[in-house]
Amino acid sequence: MNIADLYEEALSISQDYASIEELLRRLKDLLEFEYTLRNRRLVIRETGARRFVFFGDIHGDLNTLYTLSKKIDLDKMLEDGWHIVFLGDYVDRGHNQIETLVFTALLKTRYLSKVITLRGNHEPYKHLIPSVSYTHLTLPT
Repeated sequence: MNIADLYEEALSISQDYASIEELLRRLKDLLEFEYTLRNRRLVIRETGARRFVFFGDIHGDLNTLYTLSKKIDLDKMLEDGWHIVFLGDYVDRGHNQIETLVFTALLKTRYLSKVITLRGNHEPYKHLIPSVSYTHLTLPT
């Protein structure tokens, strides 16, 4: 599966609530499995140099994420043993927040150990309040 196909699949899935729910349920199960392995120290640790590409602060800008993925030839990088690390902040500003979540979820479910997804401050734990963007604040005069 290449990035262009994944992008088109993300756009398609994003149009159907049941498909989004199914994908996110699979992702949740996968993340819980990884968490369990890590806590039981069953994770195999590799030695040697690794190559990583980092994406951070996407904020719902799927078009830029996709453009960057094509520009750096992410398909080839994954084939050549590179890993992707998402640093969080997938949502909270852009026009394609659901599509961005679906695209990153598809990457994670398809490439498993080659994709690392971290939670940013814009994906708060259930009892935390998301941070406020100062550009949206109205200050008293």
